[in-house]
Amino acid sequence: MPVGFQVFGDSGAVQIDDNYANLALVGKGTLSPGNPGQDGGNMMQVSTGAANAMIFLRASQIGVAVGAVSDSGGVRTFTIWMASGVTSVNYWVFGTPPAPTSRFGLQIFRSDGQCTFDSANKYMRVIGNIDTSSATIGGTAGKQFGLPGVGPGGYAVALNYNGFIIERLSIQGGQTLFRVNQQWCFSISGNALTVWNRPNVAGITYPPGSTSTTTYKAPQSAIILDVTGL
Repeated sequence: MPVGFQVFGDSGAVQIDDNYANLALVGKGTLSPGNPGQDGGNMMQVSTGAANAMIFLRASQIGVAVGAVSDSGGVRTFTIWMASGVTSVNYWVFGTPPAPTSRFGLQIFRSDGQCTFDSANKYMRVIGNIDTSSATIGGTAGKQFGLPGVGPGGYAVALNYNGFIIERLSIQGGQTLFRVNQQWCFSISGNALTVWNRPNVAGITYPPGSTSTTTYKAPQSAIILDVTGL
């Protein structure tokens, strides 16, 4: 057998060895509305110095989304958009774990001395990737997708592509204006993920004789995590 430490699952696949690589929990918390936008929605920010950081969200109300991601000076900042009516959003940030400092627990190292697994870390547990491309705009019900069986309260989600909704306004005289007037977002209730479209700017009065058309592309998929106990 190969030299070194290996952990196998029931299927015979290697789950942990000196090649193990995964992101670990580096931050978590709860966001509450604090920066109202024009439509009554809110923009909040979460920052981390961890490398390769990803953020996962959970909100039971309609709806929440990552509005922007920026990197500056080794810090990654996530801007979280919360639709009007959302009172709180739970978040979990995962990134490359820091070098181990504890001398307790199980630690696995590569031949170059790099720690690849530390039992003190809380590693990311991906349990599914759901196709959400069938979501459509219009109506108030959203598009619902079933979640893998973990149980209510155990899920967190990241849309790996936010999609877009663009309004084209044609005005008399040949002028054309474009604006992003809605935001794709999601909520989680029980064992279901719902993808919604919600206004993210204030309404406008259209000039007489103008026509409006909307082009959109839905979020293509959602990464589902099990955050039970995290």
